[in-house]
Amino acid sequence: MPQERDDVTDRGKADAHHHRIACAVDELEDRAVVEAGRGMGMTDGQLLWQVELPLALGVIIAGVRVAAVISIGLATIAAAIGAGGLGEYIFRGLAMVNNQVILAGAIPAAALAILADMSLGWLEKRLAPPH
Repeated sequence: MPQERDDVTDRGKADAHHHRIACAVDELEDRAVVEAGRGMGMTDGQLLWQVELPLALGVIIAGVRVAAVISIGLATIAAAIGAGGLGEYIFRGLAMVNNQVILAGAIPAAALAILADMSLGWLEKRLAPPH
């Protein structure tokens, strides 16, 4: 039995190692593109706006995507301190032990979070540079 656990742990370490290698390769490719821009005589401003920012746009949008989904969840929970919103229905339904009222707040909040995630995910893929 301990042998299986070691195999799983080793597999996890190998996956993490492969991920680190893939990130390092991507970083080297990005550096090569920046150096190519320098070699073409681009100024620092041109490098930023025409090379570095387009390369980083996918990661920036991914961060905004995560922040948007977390914000929707936190805004829902903020009803616990009287901030209002869809969380009021959830907490009111919990107090009344009424599933319909709970779902009246939970379903729209979840739909909003899913819609934000899907739309920003689409934007992230659309703006990411081709590899």
